[in-house]
Amino acid sequence: MSESTYQKTKSDFIFRELDTIKVKGKTKGVKIYELVGFTNAPIDVTKYRTYEQALSLYYTGEYKQARDIFDTNKADLASAIMTKRCDDAIAGLVTVIDGVYTMTRK
Repeated sequence: MSESTYQKTKSDFIFRELDTIKVKGKTKGVKIYELVGFTNAPIDVTKYRTYEQALSLYYTGEYKQARDIFDTNKADLASAIMTKRCDDAIAGLVTVIDGVYTMTRK
């Protein structure tokens, strides 16, 4: 979900920040989030903390280190996507400027 939806509902739910993206036709990147559960639900946050650590490295352009951490959670789809994104950034196949991934198609 988008930053605006997150801001409106963050007191009722637990979210995970997934990425900052700039969609085709837009000039500014937006943070996107995953709904994890209700704020009072028991949730194992281990994989989310690991993801946050890797995402922080990704945002600073440390793709190899971020990739290695994302790759530790192969069962998590978001981590798998970011592992591939890091591989592509390392290979120069995608553009990530100041932590913002630019989508080339909708």
